[in-house]
Amino acid sequence: MIETLTGVKPKAHRMKNGKIMIECGRAHLEGFMSYAELADIIARWLEERGR
Repeated sequence: MIETLTGVKPKAHRMKNGKIMIECGRAHLEGFMSYAELADIIARWLEERGR
């Protein structure tokens, strides 16, 4: 899912306790930021239309 949203495949490691740790870097964070900007625009659009 992270790769689909950001276009960059994250690194993943399986821990000794069986949990999976996913590492996201700067490219991932920049990719996520574009959705935050979109969320603000959508919220304003809904607010203007009284929804």
